[in-house]
Amino acid sequence: MLSWLGDPVPALNRLMRALRPGGWLVLEELDFVSAVPDPAMDAAAASVFTRVLHAHTVVLSERNGFDPTFGRCLYGLLQTAGLTDVNASGRVSMWRGGEPGGELLRVTFQQLRQAMLDTGLVDDGDVDTAMTLCRRGLSLMSPVTVTGWGRLPAAGDDH
Repeated sequence: MLSWLGDPVPALNRLMRALRPGGWLVLEELDFVSAVPDPAMDAAAASVFTRVLHAHTVVLSERNGFDPTFGRCLYGLLQTAGLTDVNASGRVSMWRGGEPGGELLRVTFQQLRQAMLDTGLVDDGDVDTAMTLCRRGLSLMSPVTVTGWGRLPAAGDDH
């Protein structure tokens, strides 16, 4: 949830204060760098879906404070916070229409519909097409789920 905060450092500091010396902090955040349609998808449908996904990201970031690139910042944030043994990894999957990933996007588009239309980046037909694809026809690489972790130094650690 740090990606929804304008300044995630105070929240990270609160999380770190809850750790015992030597305790581990594990965080997961999304990064939309990989959210792209499968090249095997119909080109026209993929183009419409890409526009709607972009409008969705604009609404979330510009109007709601979400950072769609936050996942890639997680490693550096944990290092800067003073944790040791910091590392991160990412994973993606294919989201298809009619499956959980497609349904997540469909519901999100439904909730953000008017705000996406208000951007002028998409029209009603675009949103309708994208929502239909979310039920069938969609094949999209998911956003990267970045998992980052680090350990609070224990007393006497020489790190």
